[in-house]
Amino acid sequence: RIYEGTNEINRMLIPGVFMRKGMTAGAAPAAEATGSFAAEKNLLNVMKRIYLELADTVMTTFGAKAAHEQEILLALADVAIQIFALESSVLRAEKAAGSATDSKKALSQAVVKVCTFSARQKFLNAAEQCAVFVENDSLLKSINTDTAYPVSGLLAAKRLLADG
Repeated sequence: RIYEGTNEINRMLIPGVFMRKGMTAGAAPAAEATGSFAAEKNLLNVMKRIYLELADTVMTTFGAKAAHEQEILLALADVAIQIFALESSVLRAEKAAGSATDSKKALSQAVVKVCTFSARQKFLNAAEQCAVFVENDSLLKSINTDTAYPVSGLLAAKRLLADG
């Protein structure tokens, strides 16, 4: 990465685009997911809700001056990036597993398990950082309690991917 290069500039633009489009926490909650990737989809729904709550808090706290809060915008961007990355991996794996053999389905599930664990860890770091920046303790607590994900079988998933 180049400091203040394209990566950082794009990270600064992501939250601004969402805020200009009026994406707020007032959206209806998503229904409980079912199926082979239900845990990951439910986690994604929680992550999206938390992002919207963080963005709302930033706008409420800073108003028009939010565009000048670079550290907060970068943390919000990192939250959004992890949501996008996880959703992309879940949707791709779900599509690939639809007509795959059992061994390919197992590989898809392993990919999603590993990606979800990684994305969740990065999400938590960025979301907690943002909540601390805006000094919102209740949101910080929600981030820590609402993003539970069953990680049993993570090592087996990593080994399956290494062997596959």
